[in-house]
Amino acid sequence: MYNHFVEKVEQPDGSATWELRPLWQRAAGVALVIVAGGCFGVGMLVTRNRCVRLVELREAGKKVYFENAAGKTWMVPKDDCVLVPNKSDKWMDMAVKGERGRFKLHLRGAEFELEVRVHEDGVFRIRADQVGGLRKRYDEAASWALIREPLLVNDAAKIEWSKGQDTISGVYLGRTIQIQYNPFKITLIQNGGEEIVLNGQGLFHLEHFRQKQTEPSQSQSAAENAEPTPDGAEQIVMQAPEAEKRVKASAWFEGEEEDGYWEETFKTWTDSKPKGIVTASPFVSHCPESLSLDVTFPRSSYVYGIPQHAAPLALPPTTGPDAFFDDPYRLWNLDVFEYEASSTMSLYGSIPLLHAHSEHSTLGLFNAAASETWVDVSHPSEKSTLTHWISESGILDVFLLPGPTPADVFAQYARLTGTPVLPAQWALAYHQCRWNYISSEDIRGVQKKFDEEDMPVDVLWLDIEYSEDHKYFIWNEKQFPDPVDMINDVAAIGRKASRQTPSDIHNQTARALIARETPAKRPFVLSRSFYAGSQRHGAIWTGDNMGTWEHMAVGIPMVLSNSIAGMSFVGADVGGFFGNPPPEMLVRWYQVGAFAPFFRAHAHIDTKRREPYLLDEPYKSIVRKILRLRYSLLPVWYTAFRETSVTGMPVLRPQYVMFPKDPAGFALDNQYYLGSSGLLVYYDYFDYTTYHGGRHGATVVVPAPLERFPLLIRGGSIIPTRERPRRSSPLMKFDPFTLTIALDDNGNARGELYLDDGVSYSHETGKLVWREFKAETAGGAVKITSADLAQAKPTEVVDSTDLAGVYKPSNPFASSMSNVKVEKVVVLGLKSKPKAVKASGVEVEWNWVDGTKGKSSGSPTPTPRRRDRQEPKELVFKPLPDTSLRVLKTPVQQVRREGWDPIPFPFDLFSKKDTPSFIRTHDEGSFEGQAPSPLPLSLPPPVFSSSPQYEEASEDEDDQDDEDDTEWQTKYLPSMFPPNQRRKSLSLQEIASMPNLWVIHWDLDNIEWIALEEPGTSSSVRSVGLDKF
Repeated sequence: MYNHFVEKVEQPDGSATWELRPLWQRAAGVALVIVAGGCFGVGMLVTRNRCVRLVELREAGKKVYFENAAGKTWMVPKDDCVLVPNKSDKWMDMAVKGERGRFKLHLRGAEFELEVRVHEDGVFRIRADQVGGLRKRYDEAASWALIREPLLVNDAAKIEWSKGQDTISGVYLGRTIQIQYNPFKITLIQNGGEEIVLNGQGLFHLEHFRQKQTEPSQSQSAAENAEPTPDGAEQIVMQAPEAEKRVKASAWFEGEEEDGYWEETFKTWTDSKPKGIVTASPFVSHCPESLSLDVTFPRSSYVYGIPQHAAPLALPPTTGPDAFFDDPYRLWNLDVFEYEASSTMSLYGSIPLLHAHSEHSTLGLFNAAASETWVDVSHPSEKSTLTHWISESGILDVFLLPGPTPADVFAQYARLTGTPVLPAQWALAYHQCRWNYISSEDIRGVQKKFDEEDMPVDVLWLDIEYSEDHKYFIWNEKQFPDPVDMINDVAAIGRKASRQTPSDIHNQTARALIARETPAKRPFVLSRSFYAGSQRHGAIWTGDNMGTWEHMAVGIPMVLSNSIAGMSFVGADVGGFFGNPPPEMLVRWYQVGAFAPFFRAHAHIDTKRREPYLLDEPYKSIVRKILRLRYSLLPVWYTAFRETSVTGMPVLRPQYVMFPKDPAGFALDNQYYLGSSGLLVYYDYFDYTTYHGGRHGATVVVPAPLERFPLLIRGGSIIPTRERPRRSSPLMKFDPFTLTIALDDNGNARGELYLDDGVSYSHETGKLVWREFKAETAGGAVKITSADLAQAKPTEVVDSTDLAGVYKPSNPFASSMSNVKVEKVVVLGLKSKPKAVKASGVEVEWNWVDGTKGKSSGSPTPTPRRRDRQEPKELVFKPLPDTSLRVLKTPVQQVRREGWDPIPFPFDLFSKKDTPSFIRTHDEGSFEGQAPSPLPLSLPPPVFSSSPQYEEASEDEDDQDDEDDTEWQTKYLPSMFPPNQRRKSLSLQEIASMPNLWVIHWDLDNIEWIALEEPGTSSSVRSVGLDKF
């Protein structure tokens, strides 16, 4: 931290003189002399908060003199000075001018080097490392975490360096990094005030490598060397008074005694330090090598992050009068059996990233330390936060992320460590796991029960007992005699069978899986242990939780904390790994788990079997609806993952991220947002009840009976869903979409939909679909449009890939999806009933549900009975002319239940003069519609679907349904399908060869086939087994 340098000036007579120059005025080609100073006590760069400032240099013989800030003159041998010609180290020359954004000081005598780097995006990096020590300190933590070496500022004019009496300051992008000498501290200043202060409390300390002397003690040496005393008198060794003993300068951190420097003892075990080197001399070269740093956020009262801990999202203090925890937060990857639900104890992974937040700004601190680290949190004032970091080893390598918005911090961190990987789409569906499914037949039985109970699932996990004596990758031939056939049976309908191995080298595992196939497919790698940068390789889960309400609750902030630290693909074991949760708890856990990025049920080997199909009613039906809801929202999840893979914005976003200026939401960690989809506020997802907040926010109470949970759509959002239930997500590939448009107060809304093949890397070459949907109100009309985002933003589609000139709207993937349509549009929040609804200039039939304006006082509208619901005004229509609706005069008494379900008419309504018809209902309103034109036979399978899930009906309705089902099966089915044709299965080739094929959606209980009618005939009807789809 010097503000002057010495320029060597050659004289005409051949002699040379040294002239003092300001450091920032040094011209190219001038040698730079940097001298060591401040070797207080243990030879640190600083001791506590002292750092020498150079104010004068002169040469006298072989000695160089300088003064510190206190005016004391120091002499340093010339040989201890470092002369660095600019020609051999050009970056140092440019550093002073800011051309490479690097400010570096080499303090040779003090054995430490401090470096300040200014990144191109405004991030500041502070490094301190020991040089010339007994051995090299570990400095590779950042290399594991960083995706690449960050770009530094490359234009001298962009950084304005200036000096003060005790400071050097650099201004870049409106932010100031200020380095103060005495007392030593580094401050980030923006928005008119101090935002981050390093060493403001003087707790910065770097222990240096040293030698342990094994020489005799002073008293023993004195006794041995003393002259004999006459008459055998006792020799007495004089001791200096305690007050006269030398005070150890570093005692505040290292302690008065060398306790634990060289070895540590616990009970009867003694561990030597592994890096100690015993030499022939009476010395041992070794640590200590720990480091300490205090970081203050003077204007931020909330801090988040540093996962993984079972703790609230907004980190409670660990010290001070308001301390919530007694111990600091520990970062150290450990396998913890039945971890506590509220604790600072270290768990499976560690990411030393901290967010500091206030209504003014959001900041980030990334401390690239991979060793065991402890972090204390306290609040010196109501508006500030103090953190104290102590790491066992390594170097100081801190990144200051200036924000000032949450999105800025996420982008800055993503540029350092990379964005989360875009997963295979099937990995976002439901996973069923248990330690352990014991055999091939066990797996087949589980799959069969899921199908019989109409419950979707994509992945069946085997855990570890598939192996022979835990020799992983070697099958237990007794329990799994046919692993290939078993895996193929699971894969026949698009599912995966996953093996689990206790390997936490997930980066290498992911790379190996990518390399083993051509063309490469996206791997799915799940890990419990992780560090900064692990998001580039796969998913994590929160470890071996317990089946308790407390663990279910803390799982939410744990997932959120990991999400803001870059690990977006994260979830907790649904149901808890240990224990046997009661049915009500299990239902609630499925509701929570369905809205985590990684959705998996898991259980310990000693727990009771608790697959969802084993539940009694009504719990089983409730869970079935939850699973189907997750699958209908898979387009939303996948679109959100595309965004996080490019921008670094987390898939799940806490309240402070979405509303950074609302202090009432800064501590909330039991509600969150799913990507940019808008799923949370304003409209109830299930019955469209409207909740209005006030100008400064409001708290509302949302009813949550067991069969329902608060899932809301934020006004201004457009939600794309696929509503046809399937047994696995790959079978949904060609299903049509439903758009739910939730208008904001201005009558506008926006949403996105991203699609690719979901398994390969072909999206990196432009084989994809990325659409934007907009609803805009103007001139008394609402206009709904769609645009090609990939064509408009080719540099923002895929992470670190420019698709300009590569992406084509007619790319092969888009062409393969050309027949996938939007089959239904639901518009919420219209002010009045429309006069007409047109698509491409053609008027279409539509349905209207009246409503009343919601309250804005912050109190929710009381939830009425379903048939009497008044919230909100709702318009439903078919968006395209070829799927337009027309009103028929057929009575609607055949409608048996509510919800948007295709209900088949009796067979005699299907005449050759007309297309097959069906009825769709929505609460009070109902209409009859014309089926779409014949399905194109060029589509790959599946081309059929069963109808969407029904809503729960009342007991009276259920009784009537049973009677209707009985009448339907006894009256109509025998005449429609001769017994010898009911179970006949057609191959996909036979289906594709049928001309002008019509599909009739059946939704009768226990019917396992779909009826097909060939137009032009009156009774030629065949059935197709559902196992084909």
